[in-house]
Amino acid sequence: DFIPHMAQEYGFDYELITYKWPTWLHKQTEKQRIIWAYKILFLDVIFPLSLEK
Repeated sequence: DFIPHMAQEYGFDYELITYKWPTWLHKQTEKQRIIWAYKILFLDVIFPLSLEK
């Protein structure tokens, strides 16, 4: 995995999370669409608003 190496090189902490797929959202069968959905749903949770761009 490359995340531990990046964290050490750039000096940040990370935590892997899992989230149950919302029941009201139709389940996607295509893997890439699932990845896009997770990015859209959880981008604001993963990165705090105070984070500089």
